[in-house]
Amino acid sequence: MRKKIYSIIDNKIIFKSKKYSLIIGLNPSSGARSPKLWNKVYKKLKINCQMYPADISKKNLPILIKEIKNDDDFVGSAVTMPYKEKILKYIDIIDNNSKKIGSINTILKKNKKLIGYNTDYLACKKTLLKFKKKNKILILGAGGVGKSAILSAIEVFKNKKIFIFNRNYKRLMNFISRLNNRNLKILKNFKMISKIKNIDMIINATSVGFNLWQRSKTGYFNLVFFSPVSIFKKIIFVKQKNLKEFLKKNKKIIDLNILSTLEFFNKNKRCQVFDIIYDPLETPLIKVANKFNNKNLNGLEMNLNQAVLGFSIVNNIKNTNLVKKLMLKK
Repeated sequence: MRKKIYSIIDNKIIFKSKKYSLIIGLNPSSGARSPKLWNKVYKKLKINCQMYPADISKKNLPILIKEIKNDDDFVGSAVTMPYKEKILKYIDIIDNNSKKIGSINTILKKNKKLIGYNTDYLACKKTLLKFKKKNKILILGAGGVGKSAILSAIEVFKNKKIFIFNRNYKRLMNFISRLNNRNLKILKNFKMISKIKNIDMIINATSVGFNLWQRSKTGYFNLVFFSPVSIFKKIIFVKQKNLKEFLKKNKKIIDLNILSTLEFFNKNKRCQVFDIIYDPLETPLIKVANKFNNKNLNGLEMNLNQAVLGFSIVNNIKNTNLVKKLMLKK
């Protein structure tokens, strides 16, 4: 079984334990926190199991799912970008929250079946409770994490106006139509954001600001230098992952993006920020929010909480406080 896994994943891993769990994504080996957090608890609890990152292409994803489903040593998995929605069709049983959201980030293997859960939703809800209840909330993004954020915001900020923008308008409408909530306001295009007065809170559930090299047909790019509240249409790609070259070619658009972000906060001076990104800890969006002394949180705590819940589900541990304590222990 494991030989087949070696042949289809894009990174190199060495299995050191009898049982194993994975984090499945396009490129989790480049900095996903879950393996470090999960393996710390496995070690402390003396469980003969380890988590490994599995960089997998869209083409090989169904092959990987078939292999782990038939492997008795596989216990479960975390799921990360960009497969939280795409992986659903390969899962045997999906819990109610995940069905409502339309994405999962945790897989439990039980009785030869794969069961999908969404701990992003529960972790996001817990984080949002730390913010004061405001009247106007803006959510950017409606992918796997974005939909979890939308559902969490509905429950935490009851009867408040929630404005949502997503690049794919039809995809967003398909999701929103299932929720039947009158307080949700859909923005058809990005320019409509500037027409909203006195935004009290912004939730960034996009990848804009995330420190990860991405590849397109024309080359590499990185969104770590950008804020999601300003449009940037013409990023210049580079042939190699050359940071200096990328910064040089995109200096004007990066500067313009930050300037536009400053203008956004000038119009919405008390706007709180929850940026679901955790790498880097201070994204361009949070950096500008700090300049205005506005309350803000990055995605580090949410990431920890979803990891705690995911580990507990996969390894059948009821004491989540113990799991969190062990994950935080140095």
